[in-house]
Amino acid sequence: MRDSWHFWVDVTRSLLWVLLPGAIVGSLLLVAQGVPMNFHHYVVANTLEGTHQVIPQGPVAALEIIKNLGTNGGGFFNANGAHPYENPTPLTNFLELLSIILLPAALTNTFGRMVQHVRQGWALYWVMLFLFIGGLFALHLSERRVNTAIHGVASSLAGFSPWELGGKEVRFGIGGTALAGVVTSNTATGSTNAADDSFTSLGGLVLLVNLLLGEVIFGGLGTGYSA
Repeated sequence: MRDSWHFWVDVTRSLLWVLLPGAIVGSLLLVAQGVPMNFHHYVVANTLEGTHQVIPQGPVAALEIIKNLGTNGGGFFNANGAHPYENPTPLTNFLELLSIILLPAALTNTFGRMVQHVRQGWALYWVMLFLFIGGLFALHLSERRVNTAIHGVASSLAGFSPWELGGKEVRFGIGGTALAGVVTSNTATGSTNAADDSFTSLGGLVLLVNLLLGEVIFGGLGTGYSA
C-alpha cells in the first residue's frame, strides 16, 4: 500500500508540477509563432489552381507541445512535425525538438540525486551528450557533402543542391532537418519533420545506429534511460 501511494504521488506531481506548466508555457510560445489554437471547424481555401483546399482547425498548439514533452509521437495532422500548422518556423522547430529531449536529459540529474551520487548522474549526461553531438555532426556533414559518384552532380540552388534538400522542408534547411533526425532517432517520439529515407546513405546510417543502440541516448517513453 505504501509503495502504491508513493507511485500515485509521483504521478500527480509529474502532471501538475512538470508537464502541465511546461505545456502551458510551450503552447503559448507556439501560438506566438503562428501555431493555431482554436476550436473552429474546417476552413475552405481557394488555391491558385482554382481548386478548393480543406484546412483543419483545432487546438493544435496545446496538443503539439504535450505530444513532444511526453514523447508520444502522433501529430494533429498526417504530415506530423512537417506540417506548417504544427511547425511553421525554424524557432518552433527548435522549441519542439527541445521539448522532446528536455525531460529525458534532466532525468540523468534526477538519477544522480536519487542514488545520492550527483557526479554519476552528470557522467551519464555528458556521455549521452557526447554521443548526441557526434551523431548530429556526422549526419549534418553527410548531408552537406553529397557523394557525386553515387548521387550525380547537381546544380547549385541558393547554396544547396537539389539532392541535399530532397525530402526536407526548405523553411528548416539541412540543419533543422538533421537536428530533428538525431533527436527523434535518439528518443521514442515520431514527431519528425522528414522521413529517414530522405537522408543520404551515410546520413541514414547515423539514424540507424541511433535506433540500433536502443535509444539509450537520453531515450524516451518506454525506451532508453528514462523508461
